[in-house]
Amino acid sequence: MYLQKLEIQGFKSFAQKTVLEFMSPFKGKCSNTGIVGPNGSGKSNVADAIRWVLGEQSLKLLRGKKSEDVIFSGSDKKSRMGFAQVTLTLNNEDGTIKASDNEDTALDFSEIAITRRVYRSGESDYMINGNKVRLADIQMLLARAHFAEKSYTVIGQGMIDHMLQASPAERKKFFDEAAGIKEFQIKRHHAVLKLHATKENLHETKMLLQEIEPRLNSLRRQVKRLEKREVLEKELNENYLQYYGSQLVLINEKYQKLQKQNNELDAQKKSLNEIYENAFAKMRALEVEETANDGYSQLQKEYEQAYQKKSQVREEILQLKNAVEIAKMRAQTQKKFTPLPLSKIISELEILDKEVKSVETQEEISRVKSFIQKISQRIVGLLKNLQQPAPEKIEFKDEKAEEQIQELEKTLVILEGEIKDIQNRIHDANKQESKNKSAFFSLQKDLQEKQHELHKIEQHASSVAIEFARVQTRRETLLEEIDREVPQMRDALMRLKKQDIETVQVSDLQTEVYRLRRQLELIGSIDDETVQEYKETSERFEFLSEQVGDLDSAMSSIEKAIGELDEVMTKRRKSAFTAINKEFDRFFKILFDGGKSGIVEIKAEKKSKSHEHLEEDEEIEKLEEELGPAEEELAGIDIFAQPPGKRIKDINVLSGGERALTSVALVCAILSTNPSPFVVLDEVDAALDESNSIRFAEIVGELAAKTQFIIITHNRATMEKGDVLYGVTMSDDSVSHVLSIKLEDATSYAK
Repeated sequence: MYLQKLEIQGFKSFAQKTVLEFMSPFKGKCSNTGIVGPNGSGKSNVADAIRWVLGEQSLKLLRGKKSEDVIFSGSDKKSRMGFAQVTLTLNNEDGTIKASDNEDTALDFSEIAITRRVYRSGESDYMINGNKVRLADIQMLLARAHFAEKSYTVIGQGMIDHMLQASPAERKKFFDEAAGIKEFQIKRHHAVLKLHATKENLHETKMLLQEIEPRLNSLRRQVKRLEKREVLEKELNENYLQYYGSQLVLINEKYQKLQKQNNELDAQKKSLNEIYENAFAKMRALEVEETANDGYSQLQKEYEQAYQKKSQVREEILQLKNAVEIAKMRAQTQKKFTPLPLSKIISELEILDKEVKSVETQEEISRVKSFIQKISQRIVGLLKNLQQPAPEKIEFKDEKAEEQIQELEKTLVILEGEIKDIQNRIHDANKQESKNKSAFFSLQKDLQEKQHELHKIEQHASSVAIEFARVQTRRETLLEEIDREVPQMRDALMRLKKQDIETVQVSDLQTEVYRLRRQLELIGSIDDETVQEYKETSERFEFLSEQVGDLDSAMSSIEKAIGELDEVMTKRRKSAFTAINKEFDRFFKILFDGGKSGIVEIKAEKKSKSHEHLEEDEEIEKLEEELGPAEEELAGIDIFAQPPGKRIKDINVLSGGERALTSVALVCAILSTNPSPFVVLDEVDAALDESNSIRFAEIVGELAAKTQFIIITHNRATMEKGDVLYGVTMSDDSVSHVLSIKLEDATSYAK
């Protein structure tokens, strides 16, 4: 990979769009481009543009104070620009830059154009191949390519000196980038941030669980009560089914049986009535033949009239009895208080009366005579009041109906006497006319037998009708109770058969029903919203509990990944440190023609401090300290350098030229060990004399086999090592312009 092109527009002195194209590697070495020009022409603005597009955020390093200082500010002859934009195009045909975190897959672009744009309003954009991205995306991309905005990719004159004057900790950051672990440090930092966020999420989740758990327990208890209620309701419904079902099945069976009997008796009555009517018709026919016997006809009419009255009276009696029985059944289904039995009271009063009357001694009589008479009178009066009909049992009475029945029964007795008298008279008449009337009397006898048989059937039908009315009333009452207590079970109860009912005592079932209903009343009702809230709260609690497990697992994975990154960085740093130390000493001896140099690791001391009430940044630092010793062991890098013939313990006592040579040796060692795809050197050879400049140029020529160089210089020896020279000039409108020439072409022109 190499730097293919640099486009600058509106950046500092480059008001117009300026394009610098760089040669591709050839003959086994990378290109070496020199940028020359007089002081103040804007040469260093090229280095600043590269540093800026790589993501530099320090305006001090960019020689500015605010973000709009990088935008061309205008001149007397040129108006200011509204934005600054720099595009750096990298050739990635060799697949140096990897895709994502997979080290085995190259980024699927042969050219990668990184663009940074800023407006005077303060808005800024980062783009990769024209697509907007974040600064972090560019930093990760560059880290995979082993260069970044603060590494040795762009080295200015001040930076050369700063490498020796920097603190050990600052040098450590520089060497970390040189060791190629910048990518892993970024990943580790992101992992630490993610771990910190995960811990915060875990803490918040646990706090939520602590808040939810008491409410969940309360809701769980209520729902358990509901579950118990559902069990009790199910058991109650089963008992209701047996309780009402057993009664309903039996009463329906009896109802159907009586209904069937009633229908059969009606059919028999109808059949007998037909027979009777036929017999009566025959008898009337005989009667017509015997018209001469008017007395017999008169007796027959009287008999028929009496018999009809008797039938009517009997029918009225049956209707009244049915009505009384039905009213009695309805009265018995209503709730009433049970009357107290009076027999015992009467018995006791009678005994008391006898005892009072049994007092016979004169002395006793004379003393309590008047008192006893009063008691006796009261007892007699009480007995008269208490001795009422049926004192042992409260029965339903319809006095009016009973009086009517008694009157009708008396009438019935009278009618039966009249009928019997008429029958006797007819019988006497029959005896007298037995010969002529034998057929008539035989028919009359049959008619009487049928009447007697019909009478028996009517009596039986009356008793069946009364029982049927009683059962019907009881059935209606039971159905009303079912509609009141369990209306939802009516259809199911009506479909029950005898085989569906268990053989149990109704009284036991009634007791169990009362018990279950009492328990349900104690439990009370539970709102459906409570059940819904329990469901939602339970689901949320389970979800958060799973989240706690996932977060714990994620924390373990992140900590493991951080440990692996620490291990990789430790190995790479150790390997790079050894190689850089060796190359540093070699280049130092080349530049100084002898001497001794090296780099030394400074170990960190263990720190102990309280972590209470920390801010977020301090918490992250504390978290990084707790994760492992990889970043704790190495606190910084120290440098020692001893030119030939000198014994120096502190590099700060070196002269300016010696410090410059030492810095150049260190930079060259880093480039030799872990070369960056390209390096910008901004007048790093300014402090070197002619002989050292030649040595520096030779070293650059050697390193060009590994790294592409863009060198901003005034040094002739350095220029001679370049493949292409860009000349930067500034016109009278304060705008920088660029001219270019290949040294091969310049040599041919000179010849």
